[in-house]
Amino acid sequence: MHRNKRTVTSLSIALSLASALPLVSMQTQNAFANSSASSPSVTSATYGTATGAPAPTIAPTGTTTGSTTTSSGSGGSSSGTGTSPSSPGGSGSTLTSPSSTLTPPSSGTSVITSTPSTPVNSVTGAPILSGSQGNSSANGSSSSTGAAPLVNFAHVGSVSWTSNGPADAQFQKLEKRYDAKLLGNPHWHGFLNQEGRTITVNLYYLHTINGLSIQMEQDPKAGIFYPSHVDFEVNLYGKWYMLGSVPTKIPQSASGNSTQWFAVQTHNLQASEFRIVFPVTNWVFTRNLGIWGSDFSVPTSQSLPNLPQVPKPFTQMMSIFDPRSAGIRNMMLAYSGSYGQMGTWTTKDFLPVTSYLLQNGQIGGRLFDTVLFLPYTLAQNQQAWLSYLNNLFAKNEQLSALNQAMAQTDQGMNKFGYNPYPKEKVVIALPYPSYHSGAWGLLGGQILSFTPTPSDPGSVANRLTAIQWYLNTFLAKWKQAGFSNLSLTGFYLNDETVHYTFPGEVNLIQGTSQMVQKAGYPLFWIPFYDAGGIEDWQSLGINAAWIQPNYAIQGKAAPAGRVANTVQLAKDNGMGVELELPTAALTSPLYRNLYLSSLQQFQQAGAAGSVSHAMYAGSKVLTQAAYSTNPAVRALYDQTYAFLANQSNGAQVN
Repeated sequence: MHRNKRTVTSLSIALSLASALPLVSMQTQNAFANSSASSPSVTSATYGTATGAPAPTIAPTGTTTGSTTTSSGSGGSSSGTGTSPSSPGGSGSTLTSPSSTLTPPSSGTSVITSTPSTPVNSVTGAPILSGSQGNSSANGSSSSTGAAPLVNFAHVGSVSWTSNGPADAQFQKLEKRYDAKLLGNPHWHGFLNQEGRTITVNLYYLHTINGLSIQMEQDPKAGIFYPSHVDFEVNLYGKWYMLGSVPTKIPQSASGNSTQWFAVQTHNLQASEFRIVFPVTNWVFTRNLGIWGSDFSVPTSQSLPNLPQVPKPFTQMMSIFDPRSAGIRNMMLAYSGSYGQMGTWTTKDFLPVTSYLLQNGQIGGRLFDTVLFLPYTLAQNQQAWLSYLNNLFAKNEQLSALNQAMAQTDQGMNKFGYNPYPKEKVVIALPYPSYHSGAWGLLGGQILSFTPTPSDPGSVANRLTAIQWYLNTFLAKWKQAGFSNLSLTGFYLNDETVHYTFPGEVNLIQGTSQMVQKAGYPLFWIPFYDAGGIEDWQSLGINAAWIQPNYAIQGKAAPAGRVANTVQLAKDNGMGVELELPTAALTSPLYRNLYLSSLQQFQQAGAAGSVSHAMYAGSKVLTQAAYSTNPAVRALYDQTYAFLANQSNGAQVN
């Protein structure tokens, strides 16, 4: 992917149900260019005032077939927001707690990774319990023969939701167009990006609960997709436990508009606080949240499920001491293979990368210990891939030039007592074989195509075969080259988001990881800010990741708070951070000061020192700064070294 431009595209696609719904492009590196970020916030609403308020009767919005409904409803209306109360209001304060004693779940249980969705009433979402005849009571809830009808207790509690990542003011502004109530509303509530959502329902008093459910919509043409899964959690004795993780039955790659219920059964569980958690990529539309139960049911300790405690998220950024980082302190991205001299690296170009080069030309220290080689663009055919490989191993260029530069760095570092200095680490980007891109090349006498087939709708097998060919070809050339000053450290997934809407995308990434690790190397990734997959990168088989801030490259539109939010994302997801020096900084004081400001903000947020860094610097921008006679431009290089050496003073230049 050509990250040099790092532009932002905000598409607006007419939503057939209502007004135009903006679709966030996942083909570029930034999240909204004009977004302004803020710290995470909580949105809440309180519903109902009476004990056991019946679930409202909800008219179906389309023709139901199994668990899928073809939607014909309307867009969301503005309602259901306010301040979360500290205690229930109105007559809800007279709720009484059942007298049964709750038995805590046993310890030592395994984490539930996938739970089949509980059958529900197709209109209300009330669970159809074991032994039920599927009858609907007058209020729309389902109950088994002779059992008390289920009611939706969510109507007598408070409902709040938070973003799982740093909140973004621009995304939140767009969400207000689709902010219908989550309970009993024929309209949809829209959630946009920001990693995911956690919906919390607080009933304030213990109730006997038989199931949880929520309805969601998918409309790919409008940028609305199901989450890959929905987690249902319960708070018992101050600790959160997983009730179940329900995967989507309808793939995100499916065409056409549909609706789906996600639900779990809880077997007369006594509790008062629940959470529904799901990832959000582009838009997720939800409605009809239900916490279903009956206080006439008698809870018993035998009916309580064995609940594993929800694992804690990451709390720290990836450090250079973390084994996942493979010892990478500072990794420079080196684009090559196109654009003439700008994409051709020489020894002179690499010397101020491997070394901190003083203005007199002497080596004053060590700078980047790792270089990631990646293409600007790469056509989807075998010849283009082979041409790029040959370019990587060209004489006195690219890898060969880095090897020579490192030899000079090694010699220059002798005066500091390093003899010899550790080899320069090398990471190589693996081409991303685009889904549905047609014939790729010839292997084993047969044409290899990325065109989907009925047996492989994502053409995953052929795409993995092409990646395997590239990996094998590179490793053979690497062995033959015998670079004395370089060490192959790993490979890079050359796409900056996970396209969950593409068939077989997860299998492709996991398969790539397996082949790379089988060869004895880790797989690395650098997603753009708020990209798909940020929360899932470890489960995808990726060994280490760095997050892009997409800040200084936006110029006047650079969002306030973005750097701080990037650090928070890195902490929440155990990632390193990327520095971004835009090409425009060579000529523009605005872009220079934005970059230097980002260094200062990273420093203040604790993202210097032992944190593992990657660095995007356009087409040899940092090298040009190192050799510049303009003090303002040269300062970009000096301040980068100072930051990476943890000595930044945050000075501004003009």
